[in-house]
Amino acid sequence: MVEMNNVCFAVAVAVAVVTQVLVPAVKGPLSRLNPDLAAWLTEHDLQHHAHLFIDAGVKRMVDVVEMGPIHGLSLEEQERTTAAAFSLKNRLVLNHLLDKHGAQTSLPRLETLGVRTMKELVYMADAFPEEFTETKDERLSLLLLSLPREKKEMEFVTEEIWKEIAALHNLPSARGWSMPSTLRDEVVTVWVDGGRRGCAQVCKKSCKDSQQCLQCDNCNRWQHRTCNTGISEDYYHQLSQMDDFPWNCSNCSPNTSDSTLPSQGPDAESTRLQASTAANSNYNVGNTDISMDEVQSQQDDFNISLPFAVADQPVEESINHPLEIPEDEEVCYEVLPGASRRGGELLADTLGYTYVIRTTGKHKTTYICSQRNSKGCSAKVGFRDTVYIREGSDHTHAPDMAFAARAKLGRIIRKAARKDIFRHAGPIVDEALNHVPPGVQLPSVDNLKRAVHRARAGLRPSHPTAKDFELDMRHIPVDFLQRDIMHEGERFLIFATKKQLELLINAKVWFTDGTFKCSKEPFIQLYSIHCFVRSGDIMKQNPLCFILMTRRKKEDYKAVFHAIAALTPGRQVEEITPDFEAAVWSAVCCVLKVPVKGCWFHWSQAIYRHIVDAGLRAAYKKPGEIQDYVRYMMALPHLPYEHIAGAFQQLKDRCPADERLVGLTHYIEKSWITHKRRKPESWSTFRRFLRTNNDCEGWHNHLNSELPHDHPNMYILIPFLHQEAEKVERTVQLVCQQVVQRQRTQEAKSKQAALEKLWDKYASGQYSTFGYLKKCSKKRDHAEEAS
Repeated sequence: MVEMNNVCFAVAVAVAVVTQVLVPAVKGPLSRLNPDLAAWLTEHDLQHHAHLFIDAGVKRMVDVVEMGPIHGLSLEEQERTTAAAFSLKNRLVLNHLLDKHGAQTSLPRLETLGVRTMKELVYMADAFPEEFTETKDERLSLLLLSLPREKKEMEFVTEEIWKEIAALHNLPSARGWSMPSTLRDEVVTVWVDGGRRGCAQVCKKSCKDSQQCLQCDNCNRWQHRTCNTGISEDYYHQLSQMDDFPWNCSNCSPNTSDSTLPSQGPDAESTRLQASTAANSNYNVGNTDISMDEVQSQQDDFNISLPFAVADQPVEESINHPLEIPEDEEVCYEVLPGASRRGGELLADTLGYTYVIRTTGKHKTTYICSQRNSKGCSAKVGFRDTVYIREGSDHTHAPDMAFAARAKLGRIIRKAARKDIFRHAGPIVDEALNHVPPGVQLPSVDNLKRAVHRARAGLRPSHPTAKDFELDMRHIPVDFLQRDIMHEGERFLIFATKKQLELLINAKVWFTDGTFKCSKEPFIQLYSIHCFVRSGDIMKQNPLCFILMTRRKKEDYKAVFHAIAALTPGRQVEEITPDFEAAVWSAVCCVLKVPVKGCWFHWSQAIYRHIVDAGLRAAYKKPGEIQDYVRYMMALPHLPYEHIAGAFQQLKDRCPADERLVGLTHYIEKSWITHKRRKPESWSTFRRFLRTNNDCEGWHNHLNSELPHDHPNMYILIPFLHQEAEKVERTVQLVCQQVVQRQRTQEAKSKQAALEKLWDKYASGQYSTFGYLKKCSKKRDHAEEAS
């Protein structure tokens, strides 16, 4: 029996060891954490650092918010963890708030709407009220009314709720948020303790600071003055000057007349007002009730507590009397063709009334008041034998002296919008406003722009959705489309004027680049070719060819460059500078067979992206061995291409013992030293004054800023490209006259002059290769400039 007991005890111990030690060891530290915390770490790709969180004492979700820096995490992971912890705090606050107000059942629905924080809940409730008006959870509806909208109040409420969570879970600290005591007390009363910020009446809308509102002495809920309080605006301003007065909302005093305030008894509490008028008075919106002891301590003060009645001030009723026209006043008329909303004819007189045609006979035309439906006006004007005669009754409404001016403005806008259906609405409105006399009250500029869009609705061709669409040549400038290419099911459109092609043929260096913001599916990019126009020492880069492309593979670029080669017989191009897109390099070498010179800016960007990917960004920012080594590598393009390979090998032999630097060195060697196409001679900038294609990117930024919006209709983009093409000829004339030139900042000029001095000293042997690299690396942080 003893032996049997010993066996059972041994088995039990073995099971305990397996379950408590071996299983967690196999599963890893993640299994020792709270399941929710483990899921959170996995969600943020931190599960492999679970042991660091355990060592820091983080075992629950709430511990994450209160934790300090986690030792062992990299700088980037620490920043990402801190941001995730802040987001988690807001999620926990929202969950606690819903649970506190009995609205926890609404959490799944809120998560489907993407609501995870109190700020997102407020935004969704205000921006999409229809998502919440249909909910059957009355507690959530009441909570939405009570949530603050002001940023500081929301931050304060968040910290107050977190204090409750911290106290509930015995956290070591509960970081609060400072606020003036008066505002703190009011916010806690209204928001945290369940007070209702929404109107107590049926409108259920928020009582904002800019509105006139009163707070109930019984339930502390607010109510708009205009929501059945019976208090006039003048009387409200009188109340705002008082220290306190009793008032109950309609829910707390259903039998009390709305138009009468209760008598002010000795036990009445302070009733708070909220409006801009109250804020400007001596009344304070916080908890500023004056106690009886304070009143008695003021020897020169006194108080009369007798009840009083508010007398209603009699107001004359409005009368509807027809406006009479003086008999001795001469009235003139003007016909406004196309001035009505439907584009019909309007008749306007000098008194400010307008008329529309009712009947047109052989000898007479009858006009009736344009306000006949909305105002019930039956005034008429007859036109016979070039004479206008008033008929019918007088007008029953006030005149609108500015109507004729607005009607003319509308006519000008509609005419201009239909004349040029692709022109931006802004310039059309600006030009039309020049025809309006000063002092006339006009619609807003946004409304006028909408009128432009309505006027030409249906006149613009729609943007193609498939690649095999048929071009509407009515909306493409004459001789602007040079090629329409279909290749392997893809579509490429090449645009250029004859003048642009002439300049492209004579140019010796082509600069190319693409942009994606101005293209719309099925097109994915606008590719452009640029060249410098030069006259003496004056030069200016111009766009000379535009290509809309639906794909960006090597075969696509080859088809495009074959077409461009056919358009430019006898071309004199000797060099092309694109970005480092492999497909472009291959296509240029195969079709145009000219040397390719890489853009220094894009080369620096490529290296810097690899620095960031290798986790060297933080180390690169700090002075030291790593920073110096990386900067020497970044300065390699400043060497003659014959010296680059040898200088790289010398730097490689001096590489510090850091795996990240070894990886960076291997990347540069594989991609830029021994690569088949991207050899040092293709990206060396020694003695090169034009080292980048940034002028192309600058032009793309200019084009994108001129377009009405990103990814516009193709038939809107093409006229903009044609406008840029027409500017080229004018720019060439100005360059020949030496009036315009390439804009360069003083900083760029100084940098170029310093670099030229370094070139001369290195060429004359005054600097060693390493000394020259060291000087170039100190001139400017190329990586940061590229980023």
